[in-house]
Amino acid sequence: MVNSPDIVCVHQTNFLEKEEARLLRTQMDQAISRHGFKGTVQANSGEYGVDESYRNSEIYFLDPWNPPDCMDRDLVQAVFYKIAGFAEIVCRTTLRHLDIRLRDLAEAPLQLGRYRVGEKYGEHSDGDGDPNGRQLSVCLNVSSAREGGLLSLKRLPAGSPAVGEIRRDRSVVAFPSWERHSVSAVTSGERYSIVAWFKGTNGASK
Repeated sequence: MVNSPDIVCVHQTNFLEKEEARLLRTQMDQAISRHGFKGTVQANSGEYGVDESYRNSEIYFLDPWNPPDCMDRDLVQAVFYKIAGFAEIVCRTTLRHLDIRLRDLAEAPLQLGRYRVGEKYGEHSDGDGDPNGRQLSVCLNVSSAREGGLLSLKRLPAGSPAVGEIRRDRSVVAFPSWERHSVSAVTSGERYSIVAWFKGTNGASK
């Protein structure tokens, strides 16, 4: 586990075994093809809708306790527990200065994402710093596109080794949900990712 400069994020490479990632990617592709939809964005009005100029990748919300028939329950739950465990460790160690206390870990949704050529997600945050809302985002890069589809965190220095490492196959990265981030357009191949958001409290709630 490695923390980046200024503790913008915490990442780990080789988070999944190669065969584990291969099986997961195949099953994710099937689930998204059958049940997926275009991701939505929040407008200034507060309502959510599709804006393909800003976000045009396909997603599927996965319930680890009730996965679709095309996904292996044991594999899905094993990956979920890995992600939840990583989130807990990050909050107790590297990000402890934020006093993030996670709750209801088992209720965190998993968002499966597939980015094909031309698909992207503009700069955004997953939370607004609400001391009782989303506190931690965890992104698992199951497999990278051949070109493009690059995850970027706005405050992560361009020269940091973490920039490349968080984009590797089977890598995972955790960051406070209020950190701004984006995914560039895929120009060759496909990118598959799993994102989990964990709610709780932070030091601002005291």
